[in-house]
Amino acid sequence: MTTEAAVLAAPPTLRAAHKELTRSRIRDAARELFYRQGYNATTMDQIAVAAGVRRSTLYFHFKDKDAIVRRIAEEYAPKAKAMQERLAAPRPTREQVGAWMAELVEFVKAERAPMVLFRDLAGLSSAPVSDVRKLGDDLIEAMAERLPAFRAAIEPGEGQAAARAWAELVMREATRACLYASRPDAGPEAAVNLAVAGDLFFRFTEGRLAA
Repeated sequence: MTTEAAVLAAPPTLRAAHKELTRSRIRDAARELFYRQGYNATTMDQIAVAAGVRRSTLYFHFKDKDAIVRRIAEEYAPKAKAMQERLAAPRPTREQVGAWMAELVEFVKAERAPMVLFRDLAGLSSAPVSDVRKLGDDLIEAMAERLPAFRAAIEPGEGQAAARAWAELVMREATRACLYASRPDAGPEAAVNLAVAGDLFFRFTEGRLAA
């Protein structure tokens, strides 16, 4: 009996639990591969091997990498929003921004792939981009609920376009710096990149960039 047939033959509750366990294994394997070698370089075959499942099992649960990315983005969103709420508001000090970014580095280490997906999928036009972009938009809107500088990026009016561009830039630079600092092979310049990204983020929250 194949894996898929065995799952279908199991009682409903057990079948659902087994399905979710397998999906989680596949998702975790994909996250690790995306983190270590990038989204574009990762294949479905590699994901199947890393998850310890057959190709048929992998495609039974996810038709392609896009579907896996969608699942990762859905699960990442509430965690990322909770992480944002750890930043003091409405105008954090430079020290508070630095402490928050240090926490963010540890968060990136634990979450692995999502930050890489922000980097790798930027500017592409494939299916998962819309999911990742929506997540980015949602995170900016979540920031806007607590920080005036980000609120100016989403409220219509004079200067919104510039404020939005700055908001996306500071988020992108914070993401890039934290991602680099999270890697085990990060050099001493990682701390410098993190400090510069922190300065940029702080100046934006102070309203000194989007004017």
